[in-house]
Amino acid sequence: MRVFTEHIATINDNQQVKSDCGDFTIINTGTSGVIVNGILLAANDQYICYANEGETNRTIYNVQFDNTAINKITVIRKVFS
Repeated sequence: MRVFTEHIATINDNQQVKSDCGDFTIINTGTSGVIVNGILLAANDQYICYANEGETNRTIYNVQFDNTAINKITVIRKVFS
């Protein structure tokens, strides 16, 4: 049995986000649009990358807000011990 913890973070500005985890989720919890590695997420949209057993996602995600309203995303990372 593998043990994991969920790491949850809120981001409000343009930056790079390292995944270094199994499953990785970004939820646009604000009202501005956000572009994640070229994918536009409107308010309440989410991007999810699932990992298979034994896989680790090493992607660096570029987060850019369009600054039209409230900039806010929630990032959830499934990190194995």
